[in-house]
Amino acid sequence: MKQWGFKGLSVSHGTSKSHRSDGSTGQNQSPGKGFKSKKMTDRMGGNNVTVSSKILKIDNVLNLIYVKGAICQVVKTNLLELEML
Repeated sequence: MKQWGFKGLSVSHGTSKSHRSDGSTGQNQSPGKGFKSKKMTDRMGGNNVTVSSKILKIDNVLNLIYVKGAICQVVKTNLLELEML
């Protein structure tokens, strides 16, 4: 729904758990296929994104890396991949 901006159905009056459904996806027996480029449901997000950041300095005494720019990290991970240039 969010990906294509579908409105959905009303939440009341017997739409039991189907108010976020994708609705009609095609015809019946004729033509009996799904059309190409039909707006269907799909996942959003979860893509790997390359973020350009600059390493300013590495402090071995305090075990710190000073970075200028954004750092994206998945929750519950302790691994951050750095590519040294």
